[in-house]
Amino acid sequence: MSVNYVSPDGSYMTGCFVVVHGRQCSKDARETFGGMPVCWQHQRMMMNVVVQELWWPAGREHSERITRESNTLRRDIEAAFADIDNEERLTKKAAREKRRRETSVVYFVERDTFIKIGHTSDLRKRMYALSRGGQMAEGMTVGPVNLLATLPGDCTNESWLHGKFAEHRIPGTEWFYPDPTLTDFISGLKSSVAA
Repeated sequence: MSVNYVSPDGSYMTGCFVVVHGRQCSKDARETFGGMPVCWQHQRMMMNVVVQELWWPAGREHSERITRESNTLRRDIEAAFADIDNEERLTKKAAREKRRRETSVVYFVERDTFIKIGHTSDLRKRMYALSRGGQMAEGMTVGPVNLLATLPGDCTNESWLHGKFAEHRIPGTEWFYPDPTLTDFISGLKSSVAA
C-alpha cells in the first residue's frame, strides 16, 4: 500500500519525499514521518535520529556508549560461538581419529606370489581397490588378491613391518618378495588367530 501526499502547492506525491545529494529518493512511500511520505528505510533512519537525539537523556554520548557496549557484547558472543564451534570440530575430529585407530588394521595380501603389507581403517574397501588394480607393482596382473592375515595397527605398525622386511621389498612399493622370513611371520599371525 502506497502513502499518498498532497503537497502545499497541490501536487500529488506517492514517492518518498527525502532528497539526498540533490536527488529525490525513488522508492515508494510506504510510511509517513511527521505527515510526510517516506520509504521504510528513510523512516527507520529518521526514527533512529529521533531516538538518539530526543528520547535518550544523555543523547549522542549515551547512544555511542550503548553502541560500543552492544558491539563488545556481539564480539564476545561471536567469540564464544566460535570457541564452541571449534571445540565441537575438535571433538568430532578426535572421535573420527579414535574410530579410525580402533578399526585400523595392518593387512597382508598376496597377488602373483608377491605380498603387500599395508594398513587401512576399511579393509573391505581396500580389498576391493586392490582387486581392481590399485597399488600394483610392475609386472603384476589385475585381479583378486588373497588376504593372508591382519593384525590391529596403524601406519606406525605398518612402517615398522616395512623396516623389518626391507631387504625383501620391491623398491618404491609396499610389495615384498615371498621370502621365508616374511611368510613364516604371516603364518605365525594366522596360527595365533586360530588358537
